[in-house]
Amino acid sequence: MRIVLITTPTRTYMPNTVLPMGVLYLASYLGTHGHSVKIIDIARTRQDEATTLAEVGEFAPDVIGISGIITAYLFVRSLTKTLKKAFPRIPVIVGGHITIDNIEQLILDVGCDYVVVGYGEKPLLYFLDFLEGKRKREDVPQLSYLKDGAIMRNEGHIFFDNIDDMQFPAYDKVDMQYYLTAIPNNLKLAIYLAKTGKKAPPMRFAPVIGALGCTDRCAFCIHEFEYRGFRVHSTGYVMRNIEILY
Repeated sequence: MRIVLITTPTRTYMPNTVLPMGVLYLASYLGTHGHSVKIIDIARTRQDEATTLAEVGEFAPDVIGISGIITAYLFVRSLTKTLKKAFPRIPVIVGGHITIDNIEQLILDVGCDYVVVGYGEKPLLYFLDFLEGKRKREDVPQLSYLKDGAIMRNEGHIFFDNIDDMQFPAYDKVDMQYYLTAIPNNLKLAIYLAKTGKKAPPMRFAPVIGALGCTDRCAFCIHEFEYRGFRVHSTGYVMRNIEILY
C-alpha cells in the first residue's frame, strides 16, 4: 500500500531542527514490509495546506498518517479537516504524544478516522493488513475509531520483543542536509576553544536513540499513559546506527 506520513510543527515560531525520529522509524519498518512510504515533513518546511494537498494528491496514498505532540493540536485539527475535505475516502490516522488523553477529541473534534496510541510500528502494519482485508479491525491493537456513534478502543499492545530488531530510521525520506546543519554551532565547544584562541568548526548534528521508554511516570507524558518500562539497545546496534549516519 501507499502511505503518506506527515510531521507537524513542535513550535509555531521556528522550524524543527531535530530529526523526526518516530516517523523515520515508522517509514523504515513499513518499507521493509513492502509498503511505499512518503514523508511530508511540515515540521521542517512549514508549508501551507495547498502545498500539502498537492503533494498528497500527487502521491495518491491509501492512508494518511499524522504525527504530533500536544502543541500541534490546532495545526493537526486544521490540516485533518482540510485533508478529509479534499480526500474524503482516504483514512487519516493520528499518532504520537498528541494522543495522550485526547482520543475522543481527535476523533470527534479533529475529525481523524483512527488513533494509534503508543509505539506505532506494528499496530500501523496491522492496520494496513486490515485495509487489505487480511485482518479484522478489532484485531489491530492500540487502535481507536468510531463505530455506530461510539468510540471503540482496541485492547492489547504489540511491539518488538528485542528492540535491536528495529530497522534503522529511513534517513533518505527527509532532507538530511538540512537537519545535519540546522544547529550550526556547538556553543559549549566554542566557549572551551575560545580559551585557546581557536574557533569551533561548523557542526553537523544528528541524534541517535540508544534506549526506549523511561524509568519515570510523569503525569503529562506518554509513558504514564502507556507505561512499558525502560529498554536499552545493544552497543553494536547503536554503533551500526552511528556508522550509517557517518
